[in-house]
Amino acid sequence: MNYKVKNALSKSKNALIIVVILWVTLSIVLVSPITVSIVEATANRNF
Repeated sequence: MNYKVKNALSKSKNALIIVVILWVTLSIVLVSPITVSIVEATANRNF
């Protein structure tokens, strides 16, 4: 059974790398502005 998982991971290695890179990039792009706005609003006591 282990050989099936290993074979599937080796076949889809490039796709997994692309998905991980896109996930990290999108999380940085989308979460950073929200975090910065919350921090600034908290510092100004508007939140």
